[in-house]
Amino acid sequence: MSNLRENVQHINDHSQEYLVKQLEYYKLSLFKKIMKGVTAMTSYLIVGSIVFLAIIFFSMAVAWSLADAVGSVPLAFVIVGGFYIFLMVLFMAILKKRLNRYILRESSKEFFD
Repeated sequence: MSNLRENVQHINDHSQEYLVKQLEYYKLSLFKKIMKGVTAMTSYLIVGSIVFLAIIFFSMAVAWSLADAVGSVPLAFVIVGGFYIFLMVLFMAILKKRLNRYILRESSKEFFD
């Protein structure tokens, strides 16, 4: 009877230790996934900011060059702004669903692996 009691106690101790280790593993796995997302988001924000500044300066150069061709600075800036609005509408109409699907698929692979 005492041997059975010791075996049950060992099973209980090992079960608790197993649960603690599993909890630690899942915490570490969650931390890894969160940090991967944070570092990816940070790098995307940095690259996106630099690209945004480049587009701003490029747009200004195009608008000033276009101003000489059309003879009006405000009209040139309106044309450049209209081009960007056209790109936005095109993106929203055609590419938004594809981009959402792609992001969801890639995020799911990363999170559930």
